[in-house]
Amino acid sequence: MDALVAFIVKLWRFVSFILFFFLLFILGIMKGTTPSPFIFTSCFFILLSLFFSSFYYLYS
Repeated sequence: MDALVAFIVKLWRFVSFILFFFLLFILGIMKGTTPSPFIFTSCFFILLSLFFSSFYYLYS
């Protein structure tokens, strides 16, 4: 039973990490279609949040 729970936890961590890559994909589409200061600012904050969330996933 412990092995099943550990597998589900690892699977969930992997899936939630993949969601960040999907967010980067959407970010690339936004940046490619409308180059504006608003998009640049939002891209910066999204990348900054991804940077800090990667530390959360590494050290939690």
